[in-house]
Amino acid sequence: RGSTTAGTYTYAVQDGSYVKVGELVTVWCNLNAITDTTEGTGSVRIGGLPYNAVAADGVSWYPGSCVLEHFNVDAACVNLASAADDGTDRVAFWETKDNAANDTVSITDRSSDAADIWFTCTYRTAP
Repeated sequence: RGSTTAGTYTYAVQDGSYVKVGELVTVWCNLNAITDTTEGTGSVRIGGLPYNAVAADGVSWYPGSCVLEHFNVDAACVNLASAADDGTDRVAFWETKDNAANDTVSITDRSSDAADIWFTCTYRTAP
């Protein structure tokens, strides 16, 4: 939703792995102490998944779980989720809101250089 301009970030810890079984890929990743060299704009997205998520009409939902520390999410947010972006090698982070439309987490929601993102996501890829 909207446009995103990539920024440049460093991490004190960057750890992740994946398992692929047939068309299903499960990834998990920990990014700790996220510091910006050049802050981007738009939604938080992390690229570099081992395989692109299968492309479909519109947004394909492959939701996973995530923990965001030192992010100021919307007050109406009742749940956070990670999801592979349709047809790409990126993961986006979503706010599920009470009595309102879901929305992606914004890069400007990161409130500190102590910010952490931990996530897992399972998605489908081309055979």
